[in-house]
Amino acid sequence: MNIRKLQYGTNFLALILIFLGFIIAINYISTKLFMRFDLTENKEFTISKSTKNILKNLDDIVSINLYFSKKLPPYLGNLKLKVDDLLKEYQVYSKGKISVNYFDPSTDPKLAQSMHFMGIPQVQFNIVEKDKAQVINVYLGMAILYEDKKEVIPVIQDTNNLEYDLTTKIIKVTSSEIKTIGFLTGHEEQSIYKDYEEVRELLKKQYEVTEIKIDNEKAEIDASIDTLVIPGPKKEISDEEAIKIDQFIMKGKKVVFLIDSIKMTEGSLNATVNKHGLDNLLKGYGLKINKNLVLDRSNASASFSSGFVYFTLPYPFWVRVLKENFALEHPAVGKLNTMILPWTGSVELLPSIDKDIKSIELIKTTKHSWTQEGCFNLNPQQSFTSSTASQNTLAIVLSGKFKSAFSKERENLIKESLEESQIVLLGNSIFIANNFIQQFESNSIFFLNLIDWLNLGDKLIDIRSRAAADRHLREISEYEKTFLKFVVMFLMPLIVVIYGVIRFYLKNKTKKLIEIYKI
Repeated sequence: MNIRKLQYGTNFLALILIFLGFIIAINYISTKLFMRFDLTENKEFTISKSTKNILKNLDDIVSINLYFSKKLPPYLGNLKLKVDDLLKEYQVYSKGKISVNYFDPSTDPKLAQSMHFMGIPQVQFNIVEKDKAQVINVYLGMAILYEDKKEVIPVIQDTNNLEYDLTTKIIKVTSSEIKTIGFLTGHEEQSIYKDYEEVRELLKKQYEVTEIKIDNEKAEIDASIDTLVIPGPKKEISDEEAIKIDQFIMKGKKVVFLIDSIKMTEGSLNATVNKHGLDNLLKGYGLKINKNLVLDRSNASASFSSGFVYFTLPYPFWVRVLKENFALEHPAVGKLNTMILPWTGSVELLPSIDKDIKSIELIKTTKHSWTQEGCFNLNPQQSFTSSTASQNTLAIVLSGKFKSAFSKERENLIKESLEESQIVLLGNSIFIANNFIQQFESNSIFFLNLIDWLNLGDKLIDIRSRAAADRHLREISEYEKTFLKFVVMFLMPLIVVIYGVIRFYLKNKTKKLIEIYKI
C-alpha cells in the first residue's frame, strides 16, 4: 500500500515538473519570438505593414526618448502601458534599429528646463486625491532622434494616431530630402493660412508647404515644388499662367486640380457658373469639368438657419461617397469607407485622351445621382426629385508621359513630359476646408492619402486609412422600402397570429389527449 502511494506521489511530482518545464520553455520561446493575434477588422492593435517595412529598412539606430512623468492622473493610468506596448513592437520589427529611452523630467530640474527648449511642455491635469482636488503638472512627450536631426511629439494623450505620428517622424528624420507641396494663389483660391489651415498643419508633419504666385510674366513655378495643388480659383487663370502649369507638368511634376464648377456668394446659397480659365489646359490632357452640380440620394445632413431658427436635414448637394464607389484598387482610396463632397461638379474623360495615358475614375456617385445645370437652386427645403438618375464621376487620376496642351500653339515649349507624372482632377475644393474636415475626418484622410501617393507611394496610406471607418446603411430602392414596410406592418403581425392559432390548436389537442388518457 505504501509502495503504491509512493509511486503515485512520484508520478504526480513528475507531472508537475513536466508542466513547469513546459511553461518555462513557452516563456523562453516567447521572449525570442514576437506574435500577436489582433481580431479587430482594421488591425487597430497591431502596427501596419507600412510601418513594418519602414522599420525593416532603417540603416542606422533611431533613438526614441519618452518623457513621461511617473505620477499620472488615474484616467491616464493605461496610457504609458499602451505606449510601451507600441514601442516594443517598433523595437521588434526594426531588429534592434529602434532604441527606446525613458526619462522623467519631473524629478530632474535640468532635464525639465531642456524640455522647454525642445518644445515639450508641462501639461496640467486636475485630480482628486485624499478627498482633495489638486492640479498636477506632468510630461507626456516624445522625441525622435537620428544623427543630428530631431522631431518632437509634444503631448501624447491617447494612442489613436500615435503610430502615424511616430512613423512620419521617423521617415522625416531619416529621409535625405523633404518634399514640397505648393498651393497656387492669386486667383481667389482657398488659402492655406485661412481656409486650409488645418490641412496645412497636417501636411507639415511630413512636407514643406508653401503658397506660390505665377500672375506676373517673370514668375515661374519654383523647381523645388514637387506637387502643385490648384485649390479652387474663382478668378480666371490666364493662358500665360496655364502654360506655366503645363510646363511644370512637362518637367515630370504632379498637379492636383481642385476646381469648383460654381461660385457661391459668401454667406448665402446663391451660385453662378465659375469661370476658372482652365478648360483649355484640361482639354489638352483629355479631361473636362462639367458646369453642373451633382446631387445624390446618398448624402449627408446639413445645418441651415432661417432667421433665428436652425434646422438640419438630408441635403443631396452634399454627396456621400460609399465604399463601393471608390476605385478600390487605388491606394489613395482603397481603404476608405466614405467621404463627403459638398456642392461638387462632375468630371469626365474626353475621347481625345492619349491612348498611352493610364486613367482611373477614382471617385463616383451611386447610380441614384443626378445633376443640376444652368440655374442653380441650392434651397435645402426644395423637393429633391429627378427622373434621370445615373452614375457620375467625381474624380479622375491620369498617369503617364503627357503631351503639352499648348504644343501646337506655342514654340519653345517642352512638348512631352520628361518623365512619368500624374494629374488629379476633382470638381470640388471646399471639401477640405476647415469646417468640413472638422465634420468629416475621412475628407482629410483622402486628401493626405492622395498627396502621400503622389510623393511617397503607399508608405503611409494604410496607417492613416485605418482610422477612416464610417459605416452607413446602404441606400435602398423605393421598391425595397415598400416591401420592408409591408413586412413590418402586415407580415410580422400575421406570423404572430398564425403562431398563436397553432399554439392554441396544439394546446387543445394536448388537453383532449390528457382527458382520454385519464379515462
